[in-house]
Amino acid sequence: MIYNLITLDKAKPCVSPKVVKEGGNLCIRADFSSFSSLLRYLTTRASYSYDEASGQIRSNTSEDDFLHSFAILINTFDPDVASGKKSTHSEKISLDSIDLSRQAALVKAHFHHLSPVVIQYSDPEGAGPAWKAACSEAKTRTAGIDPYLRSRLTRVRLWTEVHPIYEPSEHPNKSLPELPSELNTMQRCKDNVFTETVPLDEYQLFVDLLSKEIPYTDYLKLRESSFDYSELIHKWGFAAVDLTIDELLRCAYIMIDTSIDLLTASYPHLSHLMPKHRLWSFIFHLRDNYRLGNPFHNFRHATDVMQASYFFLAKLKASTSLFNTFSSLNALLLVVASLGHDIGHPAVTNQFMNKYDVPVAQAFNNQSVLENFHVTQFYQILQVYFPDLLGTIENIDCGKVMKEAILATDMSCHFEYLQKAKDTKDPTKISSSLLVCLLIKAADISNVARPLPISVKWGISLNDEFGELAQLELYLQKKAFKDFSARDPLLVDRWRSITPETAIEWFPMLANSQLFFINTFGRDFFHTIGNMAPELSFLPATLDQNVTFWEANKLPTSSS
Repeated sequence: MIYNLITLDKAKPCVSPKVVKEGGNLCIRADFSSFSSLLRYLTTRASYSYDEASGQIRSNTSEDDFLHSFAILINTFDPDVASGKKSTHSEKISLDSIDLSRQAALVKAHFHHLSPVVIQYSDPEGAGPAWKAACSEAKTRTAGIDPYLRSRLTRVRLWTEVHPIYEPSEHPNKSLPELPSELNTMQRCKDNVFTETVPLDEYQLFVDLLSKEIPYTDYLKLRESSFDYSELIHKWGFAAVDLTIDELLRCAYIMIDTSIDLLTASYPHLSHLMPKHRLWSFIFHLRDNYRLGNPFHNFRHATDVMQASYFFLAKLKASTSLFNTFSSLNALLLVVASLGHDIGHPAVTNQFMNKYDVPVAQAFNNQSVLENFHVTQFYQILQVYFPDLLGTIENIDCGKVMKEAILATDMSCHFEYLQKAKDTKDPTKISSSLLVCLLIKAADISNVARPLPISVKWGISLNDEFGELAQLELYLQKKAFKDFSARDPLLVDRWRSITPETAIEWFPMLANSQLFFINTFGRDFFHTIGNMAPELSFLPATLDQNVTFWEANKLPTSSS
């Protein structure tokens, strides 16, 4: 087992992460002397992992789920208070002034995506009996968590709670264990169990302090300063598939920041809706709550959808037809909803969730399960960061607009929205709420209408995710399956520089799968949108160009 053991003790010096061998286990150890330094470490996604091949600690820059169990020990003994050097109530409110007894609850609430074991102990000696007992408890509890995180297959099963998560054969002569309370599952996220011990006002103060004290931009590794990300987001050739996560964070920030500026230019009194000092923390937190190891439904896809929505808005601003009732507030809601529309996606489908009757599917009565989950989790985050954005403003029910937009991305509703678009005889009279839904739908499936070299890479990503799901189904049905936990990172890097022609060689059925989606969902929809809004006619035009390539390279099928 490999696990992380982090100690927060005001009496100890900070110690950078190092590997400690404990019999057959490997422990990644780090010590922090202040709450703020611990939070900086956690904000970088606990950026150190153990590379078994090289035997070295490495920076966790790869796009993968967090692989190792994680324990945080917090010594609640404060030597300064005990010695009388400071009062128990600091005059200045800061992260480090937060009471030691509350730090554990805040860590559990804000970093539940890491499924951390958080243990409080009081030890005046620093490394005395209480600390040793806490270390022993941490080792035991992380050992109980490790089996759920050790492979991609077990992680996907955990998130969805597809039963049994453990097969009886994996635990002979033992009853199936209950899920440890620390584990992050969709049902627990929906029920908000990780924040139930933290009052909302306390959590809001915490994220406000995080936003002010954590230097988020210092953690971004970007291209040289002369590179203009602002120019990049105004191109339909925006290739999110080729950008790093840090670059995507930067692009997401620019798009929301600009949308806020446009809103306050028209409505100066609405500057309180999204205080800018919280924006970086908000975007980092969204990143953390996407499953970065998903081949398709990840933070990269979310940023891509956001950029498509942003790009559509920029094109439509020149129009006096569709924008006569569409305000800058509607535009901001569309951009924000686009970034959160797939948060917490487990890389399975609604059909899968309903078929296996998982807990979260039961909770949503098997109706738009994933989309309702995304709305719920996104609302929880907005309630902490930007609660005013969920209220009624300028006669617009903002929460309702974003909810309807995210629910509209359920593909089972696709033809309903297509018909609504076709029934819109006079685009100047379209409701702003319907326009938001149509635009986010167009953005959500726009990968097939991106320039071909970009579209190809998205097609590979989606096929990869569907391939994982197929293997998971085989496993659950006790049939022979291919373990998808060991995805070759070199292969992933290679297809990011792949050409359309090479893609066809590597993935012979790619053209067929792309054509199936385009003919079923994309072609009619994008042509309808293009007819409704001539400013968006580049969508069907690009799509048709891609279809020409796919048709020329499709494989014959038994029905053709």
